Amino acid sequence: MKSLKLRRLLLLSRHERKARQEKFDDSITVVRGENDTGKSHLIKSIYGAFGADASVVNEKWSKASVATMVEFSVDGAIHSILRFDDQFALFDAADDLLWTGNSLVNEVGPKVAELLDFTIQLTTKSAALVVPPPQFCFLPFYQDQDRGWDDSWSSFRSLAMIPHFKKSILEYHTGIRPREYYSAQAQRADAQREQNELKAERRALDRATARLRNGRSPVTVTFSPELFGNQIEQLLAELNELRAIFEGVKHRISELQSRRAVLVEEIEIAQVALTELDADVKFTQNLADSQVVCPTCSTVHENDFANRFSLISDADACRGFLAKARYSLAEVEADVARQLQTLQAYNDRIGRIDALLAEKRGEVKLRDMLQDESERIVDATIAAERAVIDGGIVEWQIKEDEAFKLMKAHSSAKRKAEIVAFYAKKLSTFATDLGVTFETAVKKSISPKINETGSYGPRAILAYHFALLHTIREFTTSCLCPVILDTPLQQDQDETNAAAIIAFALKNRPRDMQLVLGTVSLHGAEYNGHVINPQVKESLLREDEFETINSYMRPFINKLLGHDQGELL
Repeated sequence: MKSLKLRRLLLLSRHERKARQEKFDDSITVVRGENDTGKSHLIKSIYGAFGADASVVNEKWSKASVATMVEFSVDGAIHSILRFDDQFALFDAADDLLWTGNSLVNEVGPKVAELLDFTIQLTTKSAALVVPPPQFCFLPFYQDQDRGWDDSWSSFRSLAMIPHFKKSILEYHTGIRPREYYSAQAQRADAQREQNELKAERRALDRATARLRNGRSPVTVTFSPELFGNQIEQLLAELNELRAIFEGVKHRISELQSRRAVLVEEIEIAQVALTELDADVKFTQNLADSQVVCPTCSTVHENDFANRFSLISDADACRGFLAKARYSLAEVEADVARQLQTLQAYNDRIGRIDALLAEKRGEVKLRDMLQDESERIVDATIAAERAVIDGGIVEWQIKEDEAFKLMKAHSSAKRKAEIVAFYAKKLSTFATDLGVTFETAVKKSISPKINETGSYGPRAILAYHFALLHTIREFTTSCLCPVILDTPLQQDQDETNAAAIIAFALKNRPRDMQLVLGTVSLHGAEYNGHVINPQVKESLLREDEFETINSYMRPFINKLLGHDQGELL
């Protein structure tokens, strides 16, 4: 299994011109501060950088439009993930861009899953099989202060997109059904989908076949070309000759049609020009002035006989051209008609072909033989296509059966009993430490319904989640992620219970897993680790850190946006 470790968090609001960065201890980091100093904003931002938004996000924090960057390691390999609005980018240890994405389901989720070995696939409300987005990967490891201590599986947003997710997610994380089971399940789903597509294709082919055969006479004539050897040779010869003739005529008609189009265009242009020249001549004849001033360029023209004669001469030349063009057009159209008539001259030859097709040998006509053979070829083609489809269905059915066998092999009742027994033992121990008790049913299920109220509720949920986390640490085949507890001191815990809760969380951190704990006070508990101490009311981010963090994050944001150099847009 892989192990995700947090190294550093950077927060940048260019809107407020404020920023903050904090590091994380490899074991324990406590985020300690009074209410309204921004502890939860910082804590929610950790998994939020991966696309896992907490169930409740403060409106003022959202308006600050905070870019979030988390530097982390997976089995020692350092990466950084950047979230800028709803765009995401992953970088390696050398700060080189590895990928970008903005769709949580189609891009970010699969990439985070690949990075953390979160290989499960589940079905959405719309019946689509997807790799669940990041919040499902981090679900057992995060308790949000706004919802997590009331309902153990509601710390993130958008969980309802996967109906009935709890059982599958918990069985995956705890190892009751390891990742090999869900890989096989995904392969089975792929095989079933491919089969369904092929079956739909086969149904369409069957419908088309039924339409083709509807009303068709049975195929009764066996194709025997030896009966009509001479006739078939004559048909082929006649067809070859006719094909060459038709190609020649088609080419000639194409040339004539092109010539006709040119002539039609020339005639239209000449008609327009003639109309304009006639109008000019009429205008000069009716004009009393001896000079004409051009309205466009103000050039003065003499309205004398020479100019009027020139206009008349141009008009006459245009009429001559128009007459010649019309004559040429008539010739072209006549030539097209002649070419079409030449095709009619081959009716006799076509008649001979019909006669050959109708000629009998005994009770068999060549036409019938060819028709029946063509229908037989169609039937054979359809049968071959159906055989290919049927073969594909069989292949995918075999793959489905193999995947199902793998699922059964990795779904062991013995293994499940071992894991549930381990979980139940941890739950009993932790319940005693926190002064709570559980019904027997809670100990038999890794996804029980915890209905405790008052100060009892948060302690019951804490005991349950730590029992679950220790089980995950012991048996999971997926990735171990940091445990993040946002203010577990809910429901007015008294001093004794408050101290017990903090001491319990610090003492029972699963081995090799980071703990990030948000609290107002440690209530006397001691630990070896790092502290993050927000102090300013309503202002987690700091003005004095803006320039430094903005300069550091700008190149990463520019790479995300496709601008490797220059100022951030």
